[in-house]
Amino acid sequence: MSSQIMVVEDEPEAAEGLVEALGSMGYEVTAAVANAADCLASADERRPDLVLMDINLIGGLDGIETAQMLRDRHDIPVVFLSGYADERTMSRARNTGAFGYLLKPFRYSELKSAVEVALFRHQLECQLRDRERWLTTTLRAIGDAAIALDRDGRVTFMNAAAEQLINAPETSVRGQPLNALIQLLNENTRERLDPLLPARKTDEVVRLSGNTALIAAGRELPVNYSMAPILDVRGMVCGAVAVIEDLTSQRRSQQQVAVADRLASLGVVTAGIAHEINNPLTYVLGNAEFMLGTVEKLRSLVESTSAGDTSRDLSDGLSDLDTFLHDMQQGAKEVARIVADLSVLSRFEATPRTCDVIDRMEWALRVSNSAIVRHARIERRFHPVPPARVEGGRLGQVFLNLLLNAAYAMRASENHDNRLTVSIELDTRPRPGPQHCIRIAIADTGVGMAADVAKRIFEPFFTTKPAGAGSGLGLAVCQSIVSELGGHISVESELGLGSCFSVYVPVAEEEVTSDEPKPRLKGLRGRVLVIDDDPLVLGVLRRTLGEFHEVVTSDGAEKALQQMREQSAFDVIVCDFVMPNMDGGAFYRQVLREWPQLASRIIFLTGVARAETEFFSSVPNLVIQKPPDMTELLQAIERHLDEAPPWPAITD
Repeated sequence: MSSQIMVVEDEPEAAEGLVEALGSMGYEVTAAVANAADCLASADERRPDLVLMDINLIGGLDGIETAQMLRDRHDIPVVFLSGYADERTMSRARNTGAFGYLLKPFRYSELKSAVEVALFRHQLECQLRDRERWLTTTLRAIGDAAIALDRDGRVTFMNAAAEQLINAPETSVRGQPLNALIQLLNENTRERLDPLLPARKTDEVVRLSGNTALIAAGRELPVNYSMAPILDVRGMVCGAVAVIEDLTSQRRSQQQVAVADRLASLGVVTAGIAHEINNPLTYVLGNAEFMLGTVEKLRSLVESTSAGDTSRDLSDGLSDLDTFLHDMQQGAKEVARIVADLSVLSRFEATPRTCDVIDRMEWALRVSNSAIVRHARIERRFHPVPPARVEGGRLGQVFLNLLLNAAYAMRASENHDNRLTVSIELDTRPRPGPQHCIRIAIADTGVGMAADVAKRIFEPFFTTKPAGAGSGLGLAVCQSIVSELGGHISVESELGLGSCFSVYVPVAEEEVTSDEPKPRLKGLRGRVLVIDDDPLVLGVLRRTLGEFHEVVTSDGAEKALQQMREQSAFDVIVCDFVMPNMDGGAFYRQVLREWPQLASRIIFLTGVARAETEFFSSVPNLVIQKPPDMTELLQAIERHLDEAPPWPAITD
């Protein structure tokens, strides 16, 4: 299509000549008008590609004023026609951005050249503006901060990400030196880096990545910093573009992955340690329980004999021995609870039970009393609350950790009237999840925490204690325990005034406690095979279970399979899970192949190993935590004897 041109000329003969000349050149003339008003009206309707404008027009506006209005309204290029070439007229014409100036009279060839140059130049300008808009839109859309600079390092453009980074709109910083807005540092050496150095030293893109920090708007952020120079047609640097990638989220993700890896490794180690501790605990507790039974029998025997000083002394000695054994048993149970709490790191899921929250808090206060009383006085504000649907040992461990943290905070406080306030109350405020919760608040008047520290205290391995004074795992484990138990934990703190940790745990649906009387044994007797690789564990299980059942022991799963093939049948099998050569899972699968009816009669003992969790969730068998509660184990054996048919009914 030929270009469309409007002629604005107040002399009719000159206008007619221009129309004829343009037609012969192959252009289409949209209109030939004599004043500014008709020119603007025609331009609004037809939008010509070029206007040939006489400067001296009839009416209120001259050609220069009309050209400026065309430029502002529709970006239409103008070539001026004039019989005058004085400096004032030429200066006014230049200020409108005119694309040509023809001095009357002009030749046909001069008109043709002026029109072609004007059309071509305007086309190039349009392309450049389109490219500029395209580049600007692209820069504004990218997620990284982009800042364009002139040759003096002053800001000419910023995208939205850069505005957010610098915390200021582009309009307020345009023209300011980049050095006044941002600073660069080497994270390791804290050496300052020049943000403009890449553009000053080379004409290639320069990247500062790895260990580079940016300070802007009072914040320090890890970044990747790139700068590309802008070259003019002569190859000289006339500006630069800086691109800044904020690595904060990436660093946080990397740290979380690293923490997860460390926790995974720690979980594997913890599982092994727990297993090794639970084995000796099994025979310590088992022997203590066996000895308590023996002491009770001896006391009955002594009391049935004739009275005398020797008899009384012996009875008193047995009472003392009974007390000592109970203390030893209680201490071993507390060790077992602590070992069970290590299962948080190996993601072992304990079955929720019910417990008395006040009782668990009293236990934690007793255990931590020596650490607290030296630095603070304790205030109890306990209201009657129903049982909580949590496992008491694990909840007590959370309380103990929070109390010890409070004692540490008050140790460093200069307040001579330190108080530790422990509150327990029913909290029924609306919330997602369980509507009835118990709130346990532990408030101290210690050193408190700044807001940025309070946000991070539940992160694994984050600690404000000096090296060697804390691992940074305590509060992370507390949060994991409380979350796993269906509750949540929060903190409010003010630097210099103290902190308050609030633990919310769900109320049990049925108000029953874990201390309800256990059902009595029925006295059923069966033949039990006990499998464990630790001879001391086998010994205590043989003695304890042997009072009620015929017990056969085996120090390994492979040997147990051989015994099952060669010896008489067994009614119940008590099997440790973690054993060398063949573990409990492999033993179960082999029993399922050879004696499928007997596989359901296997009771597993476990010492908290993460690898066991997936297996236990795939089988219906009972799993009892080491060290086992012997009454619970005896009741489980009786249930199998009571519910399942005797061994002779099972055929190979």
